[in-house]
Amino acid sequence: MTLLSNGWTDHGSFRHPTFIGWGTERTASDTWYRMGVAAGKNKPFDHPSWGGDEYVLDGGTHNFLRYLENWDGRTLHYEGSLVSLYYSEYATGVYKCCNSVYTPPNRDYKLDTEFLEPDKLPPGTPMFKDIVNLGFRQIFTAE
Repeated sequence: MTLLSNGWTDHGSFRHPTFIGWGTERTASDTWYRMGVAAGKNKPFDHPSWGGDEYVLDGGTHNFLRYLENWDGRTLHYEGSLVSLYYSEYATGVYKCCNSVYTPPNRDYKLDTEFLEPDKLPPGTPMFKDIVNLGFRQIFTAE
């Protein structure tokens, strides 16, 4: 899931599609989100001897939400729930840490406790039930 700040403009992204440095119009602003995210993540790769410590990781929980801007010193406030349901089919490249794609925000992530109560979940939330069959018996009485 890629989140864009309130400072994002399409114009700025078209003018500077690959460089996020200062003065490129890809500078983020403090932004607030309240939502649930159910998405996939990358499979971990085998660690090559020439790769850095985080090279083979999927980015971890702190990078489940992705960014495309220079967040230097700005804060992303997120309140919600993050669920990884599957391995990604399309976003399958290795994790590129830090300044090659974005500079990370100050992360203010919090669990929205309303996600803990089934009657307060948003419409369309997937519901799973787990039934464990421990045995059965047949009853031959008429009711």
